Amino acid sequence: MDSICKDIPVVISRFDSHAAFANSKAIELSGLMSKESEFTSDEIIKSDGRFTGELKERARDFVLGSLPRPDLQKRVKVAKDLMERFNSFGITSISDITLVSDLEIYKEFINSDNLTLDVDARLNISEYKNIEKYKKDFEGYENRIKFKSFKAFYDGSLSSKTAYMHSDYKGFSNNGIQTDIVLNGEFHKACAEIDKSGYQLSVHAIGDKAVTELLDFNEYLIRTNGTKDRRFRIEHAQHISETDFDRFRELRVIASVQPSHLFSDARTAEMILDDPSLEHNYDRLFKNGSSVCFGTDFPIVSENPFETIYFAMTRKAEGFENGFYREKCISLDDCIDAYTINNAYAAFSEDIKGTLETGKDADLIILNEDLYETDPVEIKNCSVQTTYYKGNEIYSC
Repeated sequence: MDSICKDIPVVISRFDSHAAFANSKAIELSGLMSKESEFTSDEIIKSDGRFTGELKERARDFVLGSLPRPDLQKRVKVAKDLMERFNSFGITSISDITLVSDLEIYKEFINSDNLTLDVDARLNISEYKNIEKYKKDFEGYENRIKFKSFKAFYDGSLSSKTAYMHSDYKGFSNNGIQTDIVLNGEFHKACAEIDKSGYQLSVHAIGDKAVTELLDFNEYLIRTNGTKDRRFRIEHAQHISETDFDRFRELRVIASVQPSHLFSDARTAEMILDDPSLEHNYDRLFKNGSSVCFGTDFPIVSENPFETIYFAMTRKAEGFENGFYREKCISLDDCIDAYTINNAYAAFSEDIKGTLETGKDADLIILNEDLYETDPVEIKNCSVQTTYYKGNEIYSC
């Protein structure tokens, strides 16, 4: 990158938010070199002892975090445009990995009565000690934004070869990484305390070994904190070992999944996994009675829920025009359940949303097409005619 631009700091992030490339100027100005000892060789990629500019996980976050932030009003404008786009796709509720710096944006929306989404805020587990402050800051607005869950990261991503797998990646003596908080014991200690306090946990895990260890951790939580309606969420659960499918149902663990990732993961899995059939095998979870909810992982992939349904029903991806392991396609009924009642259940909101019933929030959409009359290949092009949020029309084409 220095041969292209050496005088201006440049950082180009992978779409998966787990890796980036930076030129020397960006690395220098970020202060990364003085902090090098705080990162592993899996996070700062070197060649012959020299920086290559390839950064993964925490090293990537460190460099991007050194960038100056736009002022609040600019951020509010971007968020408002995104919220209106969400509404145009029929989205009226989100489970959000909420940064503390984002809370002031939500407060702006609430104070101006411009929030047209219910927000299930999932702060990082490091914010558990501050949770009462955040709840007090939004006291009286619990029907718009709630703080009942925390988010953590157990491993990395498939495309960056940092997802934590039982076997090494094809051609590499590397099976991915556990995050620093897992390795230093902070994850287990903090999450056990959070679970004991009655909060929900949502944990990013993509590799099959990460999934296995989180299911094991759930067994530990049951032994330590007792059996209760904890609704532990494994976010992504992209690779599941043969012996772990039934454990989702038995342990009542929710698989929060994003079929749209197949657009790139199908080809990547073929390239770097010995057994690519592991990839996105969610139909097995539906069939065994496990709880599965859908999302998009925006902004990693498109926020369009119809694209999610398209990928789930067809498994079509670049290089797999007939479908990537097509026998794992998911039915339309299961897709709709995953986007409605299952999502409501996964956010402890099934008593007020997720189905059309008297007494529940009138969050509903009218489509321009009948999904049941639409070829699955065309579902990604379906569109919303009208979106209602709590009975009020918030979008109309």
